[in-house]
Amino acid sequence: MKKIKLFIQNSKKMILYKQLANYYDKFYHIKNYKMEVDFILQIFKKYKIKVRNILDVGCGTGSHDKLLSLRGFDVTGVDLSEEMLKIARKKVRNGIFIKGDMRSLDSIVSKQYDAVILLFNSIGYNTNKRDFRKTLKGVYNHLRKGGVFIFDLNTKNLIMRFMSKQHSSKNEFNFFFKDKKSFGFKHVETKIKKNTIEEFFDYLIDDNSKIISVRGDFHKLGLFTESEIKSMMRSENFKVATFYNYKFKPPSKKFYSNVFVGFKS
Repeated sequence: MKKIKLFIQNSKKMILYKQLANYYDKFYHIKNYKMEVDFILQIFKKYKIKVRNILDVGCGTGSHDKLLSLRGFDVTGVDLSEEMLKIARKKVRNGIFIKGDMRSLDSIVSKQYDAVILLFNSIGYNTNKRDFRKTLKGVYNHLRKGGVFIFDLNTKNLIMRFMSKQHSSKNEFNFFFKDKKSFGFKHVETKIKKNTIEEFFDYLIDDNSKIISVRGDFHKLGLFTESEIKSMMRSENFKVATFYNYKFKPPSKKFYSNVFVGFKS
């Protein structure tokens, strides 16, 4: 009989990025990193931005950076989780990966970059406008003149439209993975507050000779409208363009923006 190797309940330490970092890519194996990188390259081309080096803030396990490195770019990644960075360093041997908080970029990196990316809703871990603007300011300081900043975030507009269709302020969904040696189940419960999203993750993983059970892994993200985000970007001197779902669709009543592009002139 297999023994429970790890059991954690009601954690507020974002276990997914720490003790479960080795399972992160397995849970998100369906995420289309190539599509997102292709979009980034199209932005460079569309706006005629010459890019050689890229700073990836909230880089996680380095999946975007691996693809960008293969395209010939010099990549530097910043993330708060050392466990995630260890995986990124193995994926991108010629990359530079630094532990640090997105709100404190001035104390982490010293150079300027041609492009900065901040993907997979990571900027949402800024739960208030003050911290959001700290991150924007740090990015602006480390972006060269003429450079570009690309980030994604599920806006309050998008979330509220989705929730109105569900007729609820709560939503639940599941992730699975299975390979030769392991199987994993992740249950997510999302609760919408006035200006934040609270997410509770439960995990059950059968990994060869061990069972891992985690309940109540808590994540809290800020909830901002599209206009609030653009206003904060402009207040930090960015020129702004917005797109929907990594497609070159302009914002409309049907398609709210969730991809934001800032230019440093």
